[in-house]
Amino acid sequence: MIPVADNVISELVRHIPMILDLLPPNPTKSLRVANAIRMTKISINKLKQLDDERKQRTQNHKREL
Repeated sequence: MIPVADNVISELVRHIPMILDLLPPNPTKSLRVANAIRMTKISINKLKQLDDERKQRTQNHKREL
């Protein structure tokens, strides 16, 4: 696994959903594109969860100090 900077993940989690929301409801008749959009939304939700967990761990760690 390649380490990725936290700010890059945070920006992707924030910007990609906005881009996906601005796409027309049926961008193409391509099933491939529709599946790519659906899978991207699922991945973004997973990234949001991971980012939230990371933030919570950081806050808990700061409280312990």
